[in-house]
Amino acid sequence: MIHIRKIILICLLFMTSVNSAVSTESSSEDDEPEFMRPVGNVTVPVGKEAILTCAVDDLKGHNLGWVRLSDNTVLTLHGKLLMTNSRFFLTHDNRHLWKLHIRQSMESDRDCYMCQINTKIMKSSIGCLDVLVPPDIKNEGTSSDTEVAEGANVTLRCNASGVPKPKVTWKREDGAHIKLKGRPDTDSVVGDQIDLVNVHRSQMGSYMCIASNEVPPAVSKRISLNVEFESKMTIGNKQVGSVLGGTVVLTCQAEMYPVNYIVWTLNDQHPPLSQGGRHTIQEWRDSYMWHMKLTITDVAKEDYGYYRCTAYSSREILAGDTIRLYEIIPVTTTPPSTTSTTTQRLTTIRPRKPRTTTTTSTQKTPEQFQDSQTIFPYLELPREGVIYIENGVKKDGAINNPSSGRRSDVILNSSTATAQSAVREAAQLFLLAVFWLVMIMSGAQL
Repeated sequence: MIHIRKIILICLLFMTSVNSAVSTESSSEDDEPEFMRPVGNVTVPVGKEAILTCAVDDLKGHNLGWVRLSDNTVLTLHGKLLMTNSRFFLTHDNRHLWKLHIRQSMESDRDCYMCQINTKIMKSSIGCLDVLVPPDIKNEGTSSDTEVAEGANVTLRCNASGVPKPKVTWKREDGAHIKLKGRPDTDSVVGDQIDLVNVHRSQMGSYMCIASNEVPPAVSKRISLNVEFESKMTIGNKQVGSVLGGTVVLTCQAEMYPVNYIVWTLNDQHPPLSQGGRHTIQEWRDSYMWHMKLTITDVAKEDYGYYRCTAYSSREILAGDTIRLYEIIPVTTTPPSTTSTTTQRLTTIRPRKPRTTTTTSTQKTPEQFQDSQTIFPYLELPREGVIYIENGVKKDGAINNPSSGRRSDVILNSSTATAQSAVREAAQLFLLAVFWLVMIMSGAQL
């Protein structure tokens, strides 16, 4: 049926050409129509309408048609659509422009199209249609979620299609650097695949394969890389103290994959501690590291003991060391007294007796003079005991050495008493000096 249709179309073109040749036989070659400009190439995204324009100065009775070159299919002939595909249609502005419209363009419409005029020597102009296709990532040829042992090598692949060919960019979903052997760490890698050599647990995570070209939108696929390694549990502090009514935080970290759930126990008793009340349990994951935190508020007697965090997976149970929570008993202190006692030692010296001299003159001896106490009644020297002054109160004491007549120490317990004693001692020395001066002068006169 298709061949018969082509034969009919060819006959129609032949008959049209014969009629045109007959009608223009007498005309000169200068009267033939000319293309005003080439049809030109057209590019549209898939799903959009494509328009190819054929501009002719004047057909002058000739016929014009559109032909698809890949299979030589005649699409239109002088304003008539010769195919049943409703996405194709023809418009004419009754002057120079003949337009071939392709609605909702598809990848199969990507082809070259010829605008043809049935002159004596056929004239034509060709334009090609390019249909752009947004990127797509095919499951075939693209890596799925992968699990490898630590130290192994692994290759992640991304098979992207589209027109033009998409650019493939790799990134880590958590924003961490991608580590490739022989290359510096980088935020992103361009290429259809990435090769990870001697994989470390820190490279575990989700890798994003992002495909983009000139046609939006870009597409991406997440590929999870899981690394098997030896599990390890660590704790923050082995001993933590708290007063009654205080708040305490216990922490532990698990290097483990996968992790189904994590629990806290007190003295290895079950059921484990639960969220709520005075207990706040928090956990979060950082790549292969799980962080656990237990906060206890308003600590009571029954909270003291040994705590342990335990991680469970489908493969193993990982228990950490115990953390001892002990009671801190507050120590009460008495503030120091603001009263202080100052003890000072002061020695009072009794004046020595005048020496006795023997002369042949009528000079009087010192015994002939009255006692110094009588001559100088204002000279009051302490004769009995010692003087104690304690907190401003005067107290009498005993004589330490009665035979010598030397006064004992005087204890002063205040700065005022010390000053008074110093003044008294100075006065005594002054009076003693005056006494000896008078005695010397009296002896000289005699």
